[in-house]
Amino acid sequence: MIDAIYASISGLQAHQLRLDALSNNLANVSTPGFKKTRVNFADLMYRPVTGGVTDAGVQEKLPQLGLGTAVASTEAIFSQGDMRQTQRPLDMAILGQGFLEVQLADGSFAYTRLGSLRLNETGELVTQDGLRISGDIRVPAEATKLVIGQDGKIMATMPGEDDPEEIGQLELTGFVNAAGLKLLGGGLYGATEESGEAFYGTPGEVGLGKLRQGFLEMSNVDFVEELAELVVAQRAYQLNARALQAADEVLAEINGLRR
Repeated sequence: MIDAIYASISGLQAHQLRLDALSNNLANVSTPGFKKTRVNFADLMYRPVTGGVTDAGVQEKLPQLGLGTAVASTEAIFSQGDMRQTQRPLDMAILGQGFLEVQLADGSFAYTRLGSLRLNETGELVTQDGLRISGDIRVPAEATKLVIGQDGKIMATMPGEDDPEEIGQLELTGFVNAAGLKLLGGGLYGATEESGEAFYGTPGEVGLGKLRQGFLEMSNVDFVEELAELVVAQRAYQLNARALQAADEVLAEINGLRR
C-alpha cells in the first residue's frame, strides 16, 4: 500500500505539470509565433515482488512492480502555424524551418520565430521588445519603401530614386534538433547541448525556410485538439487521486484491525 501511495503521488505531480503545459498552450492560442509545448512521461524504476514458497521449497516470483511515473522532458513543437496578413513592411513570417537570431542584453544570443519587427533610433532591425536582430543591417531614415525578399535580401527605395538599392541580407538560423531548445519566454529559445550548435544560412537554402513580408506566423495551437488533451489530463489526474484515496482507505482498515 505504501508503494501505491507513492505511485499515485508521482502520477498526480506528473499530470499536474501536463495540465499546466496544456493550460499555457490554450492561453497562447492567439499569440503570434507561439509554439505549443508537450510534456513527455517516463515510467520510474521497477522492483521485483517475491511471493511465498512452493511445496518444493522454491521461492515464487511475481511480476515486477512499477514505482510510478515522472516527467521526462518538456519540449516545444515547431510545426508550422497559420499565416496572418498584416501588410506591415517590417512583419515577416518564416515559411519552413529556421529562426531569427537576436542579441540579449547580456550579449548572448536567443532565437525566435516571431517576425514582428521595428526600427530603433539608429535604423537597426529590432524585435518589439527592443532586441537587435543579428546582422549589420541599418535602414536609412529617409527610405520611402522597404522590401524584404523571400531570400532575406533587403531593398530600400530612396527619395528621388526609382530603383531600390540593397542595404542588407537577413540570415536564418537552424538546429539539428530544434526540439532540444530551451524555452526562455517571450517567444525566445536558447541553444542547448540537446539542440546542437546553431548553423546559419540564406532563407530558402540548406533546409531553411523562406521569408514572407507583410505576414505573421500565428500560434500552432489547435484549440479543439488541445482542449481534448486537457480533458484526458484531467481524467488521468482524477484517477490518480482516486487511487491515492483507495490506498489510504485500505491502510485505514488495516490500522483498524489492530484495535
